[in-house]
Amino acid sequence: MQVYQSIEQVTLTRCAVTVGFFDGFHLGHQYLLRRMLSYAKLHQVPALVYTMWPHPAYLLGTRDAHFKLLTDLDQKLQLMEDFGIQHVLVQPFTHEFASKSPEQFLDTLVESKCAPSAVFVGYDHHFGARGQGNYETLLHYLDGKPCQAYRGSGVSLDGQEISSTVIRNLVGEGHVALAYDYLGHPFALRGIVEHGYQVGRSLGYPTANVKPIHEQQLLPAEGVYAGFCRLLGDSEPHFWPSLISVGRRLTVHPDSPLVIEVNLLDFHGDLYGCQVEVLFTHWLRSQELFPNMEALREKIDQDLQNARKLLA
Repeated sequence: MQVYQSIEQVTLTRCAVTVGFFDGFHLGHQYLLRRMLSYAKLHQVPALVYTMWPHPAYLLGTRDAHFKLLTDLDQKLQLMEDFGIQHVLVQPFTHEFASKSPEQFLDTLVESKCAPSAVFVGYDHHFGARGQGNYETLLHYLDGKPCQAYRGSGVSLDGQEISSTVIRNLVGEGHVALAYDYLGHPFALRGIVEHGYQVGRSLGYPTANVKPIHEQQLLPAEGVYAGFCRLLGDSEPHFWPSLISVGRRLTVHPDSPLVIEVNLLDFHGDLYGCQVEVLFTHWLRSQELFPNMEALREKIDQDLQNARKLLA
């Protein structure tokens, strides 16, 4: 996949373009990109995804201090590549870029060397300074120009319209299985394996203590989960069935900060310093305070059995 850092770097011509942030790259995003790819194939033109980084909320302060993201930039690009996207423009979201009016933004895009033949946007997409531009703005701007505008429609599942906000709320409440349905892939986070208290090892269940790479990474609700873990950078990725704990070690170190501990089932090796991706597929239970270490050991053994059944 070719990744561009500015519109000036794009060498494609007459391409089909879709614009958006695409946090989580959920089913709604995939529907829009599938439409763009179909158009590009029919008209035999290149397809380009125009996204940005960081999220506008972090620069403009338009969300509360606890706002987090479903995917970091590397995850988003990987998901797009797996989907079949070959060209992505990652526009640095700066104050200068944020100050462009909708018309100035469209001038930069439509009058660029790539001279798009079609622009695809989500049904509720806004662009330009203070989000003043929308689909109607795009339609009016392109009137009389050799470029068409297309708007995606909302995607719903069981009566619920899918959006990044809805999925963030689901993950924050521990509903990772439903989030999986809305995303079309497991919710995942990337992190570095650090040294911990060795509590799991002392109980016979060694765990990898994972520190998220990006501060903006959304964490699921505290609890115990089943899922998978893979080592980033492996030439042939292997997804290890895993028992995952997100919490504060209530029984051993009740005052400890929140930690993510991953027991990779049947894995034998040293992970310290490795970058991993942890995928959450099933909620097992809430965090509990146990009367002693033996009770904790018995519960972990039960959790492992349940995880194996779910992930088999």
